Amino acid sequence: MALIKVRWSVAELENVMSQFDTQRVYRSTSVSGPWTEITVVGTRVTLIADQTNYFFDDLTGDPTYWYVMTYYNTSTTYQSNYSTPIRGDSTTPSPIFANATLEERADTIRAFLRDIPSKNILLDDIEFDDSEISRAMRLATSKYNGITPQTTVAAESLNEWLLVVGSCSILLRSEGARQLRNQVTAQDGNIAPIGIDEKQAFYAQWADRFSVEFEDMATKIKIQDNAESAYDTMSSGYRLLSRYYYW
Repeated sequence: MALIKVRWSVAELENVMSQFDTQRVYRSTSVSGPWTEITVVGTRVTLIADQTNYFFDDLTGDPTYWYVMTYYNTSTTYQSNYSTPIRGDSTTPSPIFANATLEERADTIRAFLRDIPSKNILLDDIEFDDSEISRAMRLATSKYNGITPQTTVAAESLNEWLLVVGSCSILLRSEGARQLRNQVTAQDGNIAPIGIDEKQAFYAQWADRFSVEFEDMATKIKIQDNAESAYDTMSSGYRLLSRYYYW
């Protein structure tokens, strides 16, 4: 027996939540079943608005087991069909964020960008995952530390607003580069073209806007910190001289 982490995603979350409120997890030794539920009333996985990724820890699992999930309505007891069978993961993934502060900062960045499925009408999903936000925070911090005079400030110690605008600049610049590679415009008859990869110029504009604000604020903070570090005492040999003299 081993700890097996079962991970899955919920497509069309809003539609699913209009009919169900929780999820059941089943397992089998065969990809074709039969399936036995391994969740109970207290451990069934609750559906949460704007959360598309879910997991369940099978404490008595095995890497050879197969798993399926169903949506379930606790009020009507109505249940969906089984999902496609999947295998669990017996390895423990490295945490994306080094501490709770960085995780909280990532949530702030996502909230600032309004990057949630219900706000992303064309995507119906998030645009930037946690690993991308974590990388953006690290690069924004590295950019700050590289501004003269060079420093070694950690991301969690960086001014929060500075980290937000710096990370947003990097995320939007990166997405703009991706869209530039995939941008294509096609039109069929009188139907206007619609796509999600044709906004490179807008991403670039917002990335530059955040970058200017980041660099201006970072430079002013560096100047102030550098000036304040010079405030100290000055020593002089005359401080040991006495006003008294002897005959």
